[in-house]
Amino acid sequence: MAEIYRNELGVIHQKLPAGASGVSAHIIRNGISNPATSLTFDFTTSTASVSLPWSYTANDGEFQVDFEFSIGIESGQHLVQTVRVVTAVISRDKAELIAPGKYEDFEPIVRYIIQAYTGQYFGLWTGVKTVWGEGDEELRLPDRLVTLSNIGWDGNEYYTDGFRIKGDRFYLARSGRTPLITKESPPDNYDAVIVAPPGTRYWYPIKRPWGFDEQVEYSITGTWGYIEVPASVQKAAELLYNDVACDESVYRNKYMKSVRSDNWRIEFNEQAWTGTGNAIADQLLDEFKQGGWAII
Repeated sequence: MAEIYRNELGVIHQKLPAGASGVSAHIIRNGISNPATSLTFDFTTSTASVSLPWSYTANDGEFQVDFEFSIGIESGQHLVQTVRVVTAVISRDKAELIAPGKYEDFEPIVRYIIQAYTGQYFGLWTGVKTVWGEGDEELRLPDRLVTLSNIGWDGNEYYTDGFRIKGDRFYLARSGRTPLITKESPPDNYDAVIVAPPGTRYWYPIKRPWGFDEQVEYSITGTWGYIEVPASVQKAAELLYNDVACDESVYRNKYMKSVRSDNWRIEFNEQAWTGTGNAIADQLLDEFKQGGWAII
């Protein structure tokens, strides 16, 4: 899987069999396929390259680049490469001052260390999360919610102005003691239905009018994460980048068993789960600790 950084103009390279011809490519995201408009092919190395539009790197996420080509009389041959857009925790400019030419090697290590320690991913992505209610007035979210674009449960969708984000954006609550507004007719198991104005229905849930019912699965659509990596996280990343850039044997003595750059195999000892190996970085990151490994 290829990794490219958010807000950078990435280029995806794919080695094709010798003698490939008639090369084309499509970018597939969320089940939608669009032709790659910036495709080059080097016949001497048999390498196809696709320059990605900025819209594909504006947010974190995954998509595929499908390279189609012919070999002799065999047409319709395909090689598909998965691409993951990620947010760097340290800027390329700062990293180059510490260890020139090692950004793609060291930045992922630092990013994974910070994720393991905080339980958070500091990128920005859009998508749907499902959360089970626990009968409370606030719904604890699995990730930080930047903007709420849709919420639904029991097969119904609700207008988002009936909800507000709070608690450093890790909790969702009702915005007031007013009836919820659905986008369609309510189900039979809700009462106090009032039609006003015509065509719009308002009602109170039976169990918890102002909270989130227990054993109800809420589907929440929105933008998650961080628009920008917090300054203290960037500072911690800078300290850890300095650590990683030192001799590997010294860094391994802190908490890493092994570091490999081929397919990214990183092994930690037990101290990786209690600290980053840098006390100052720990202090900078403590306010972001959520517990557990952050999975997107």
